[in-house]
Parts: sequence; C-alpha cells; structure tokens
Amino acid sequence: MATLLPVKTDLLKVPGIEIINLLLLKQLITRLDTTLLILLSASIILIEYNERNSTFFLAWLLMLVLFLFFTLVLIYSFIKSYKTRLINQQFLKYSPFILGILLVPVLFIVSDYLRNGGLKSVVLKARYEGRYNGINLTLYKDNTFQLLNSGPFGGKYTRGTYKFVQDTLYMQKDTLTTIYPTNTFVLRITGNKEKYFEPIIKDSLVHLSLYVAKDRLTNK
Repeated sequence: MATLLPVKTDLLKVPGIEIINLLLLKQLITRLDTTLLILLSASIILIEYNERNSTFFLAWLLMLVLFLFFTLVLIYSFIKSYKTRLINQQFLKYSPFILGILLVPVLFIVSDYLRNGGLKSVVLKARYEGRYNGINLTLYKDNTFQLLNSGPFGGKYTRGTYKFVQDTLYMQKDTLTTIYPTNTFVLRITGNKEKYFEPIIKDSLVHLSLYVAKDRLTNK
C-alpha cells in the first residue's frame, strides 16, 4: 500500500489577497475606458477653468464635443464591463462605468463653481440679446454680481458687489463703464408684467434693457 507523503501546505498557497487586489486594480486602471473618462474629465475642467474670466466662441463647441465623447465612452464602458472577465468579484468589473457615472455630478459642480466664482445661490438673472452681442447679469445672495458682455467671438466677465434699494440696482465696479456709462439700473415692469432693468444713461443713443429671466430678489 502506497503511503502518502506529507504535503507542505505553504507551497500550495495562492500568492495572497494583496497580489490579487493589485492585479485587479492594474486591470481596471489600464482599461481604455477608464483612461478616457479621466482624460475627458480633466479636459472639461481645464476648459471651464480657462473660461472663468472670459469666453471664446469655439469653447462651447469644444465642450459639446467633449461631453458627447464622454457619453459615448460611458456607453462603451458599460458594454466593455459586461463582457469583461475579472479575477475577482463580478460587480467590480463595472468600476470604470461607475466611475464615469460619479464623474458627471462632479463635473457639473466644478463647472458651476468655476463659472460663478464659488458655490453661490442665484437670486436674479437678467439678459439682453442683441443681434451681434449679448449681456448676461447674475446677482447672488451674498450681494455679489457677475456680468458677461459677449460678442460674436466671445466675451469677458465683470464681477463686483451690488445693492438693491427699492427699485434701483447699484453695482460697484469701475470696469462697468466699458459696457454702460453708468452702474445704476432701475427696475421697470411692462404692461405684460415683464420685468426689466433699464440703465440710467444720460445723453446716450444706446439703450440696452436687461430683461429678468429669474427673480428671487425684487418680490414684484
């Protein structure tokens, strides 16, 4: 009768959970969809950062292409994850897809933060839409404002503080004189109950009224 030789169990041990986790992490990180999602997110944030003080007329088109590409990569990631076999739990193969889903709200929050100079509550929005130019005014709850004066090839942001007293808006920023010859606006209401800010201008042929699109300030 043959005798069984004792087996050294430590020779049969699998390399260890740490090595398995490292291999899994490497497999997930080196996937094409993971790399693309991270690069696209970084590109979107970089464009938003560069656009925080001025706008360029092709930036919106580039952002549209990036978001479209991001969506396509997200769909590809789901399909890729469904067909991928990993060395660990099955649900982990969807990690790149889950990462992409989580990056979506992050991108919107970062974009809003950069565009508004912080996470601020908007109390009023008003705009003027001309044939070749546009003006967008945003008032925040902390008594700061942001004014974008844009033309066919882009525009520039102006920021400062404001006071709203009765029906008059006072904005404190010297650079506003490059847009209007005054920093004072009066709230008017049309016969159709439409609100707009009329700039107080003396002896000027330019009359640009900013129509209110969102209002939680004037209570009218």
